[in-house]
Amino acid sequence: MTGGPIEWTLNTESNGLQIYWGSDIGNTDLTVFMSVAEIEGSLDEAAALHVADTPETYHAYISRYNKDVIDCAVLKTLAPPTAEHPHNYIGLKWLTLETPMALPWVPELRQAMGIVRATYENSGVVFQQVVGKPGYLRVAQLWNTNLRGFIPTWIQRIGIKRRARSVLAYDAYFRAI
Repeated sequence: MTGGPIEWTLNTESNGLQIYWGSDIGNTDLTVFMSVAEIEGSLDEAAALHVADTPETYHAYISRYNKDVIDCAVLKTLAPPTAEHPHNYIGLKWLTLETPMALPWVPELRQAMGIVRATYENSGVVFQQVVGKPGYLRVAQLWNTNLRGFIPTWIQRIGIKRRARSVLAYDAYFRAI
């Protein structure tokens, strides 16, 4: 969290979830934020959870952990898992998020298709074993998005907090297995 290219600022800490801002929300094209939590589980369980390299497994994963996604697809697998590296995967994926409220001033694809085309780049989830605490993982979920349109800062913050809370679904998954 320190010494990297992004200067993180803790925005919220509640019920074991920390939300950090990594950009000047509203004053840049990019919205960068990260949610961090500590959960019970193993790295093997985390790796098994993220097997989503087919349309079926990706849809199942999205349905379980991202309730605000209304459609998704695996576009292309660039580097599939191998016998030597069974947990490695690089692919291009697409998803459509619902919006929590109508935004009439963002017409890009809303009129024709009911969606706004935003991009997520350099985003993902990292699980690390907690040093000195066997059976616990620190999960950090990074979001780097360009919303591509004028979205008032207060609406961005609502969406960010909602998306950031999705990291807590991992805790429920690990407790269920």
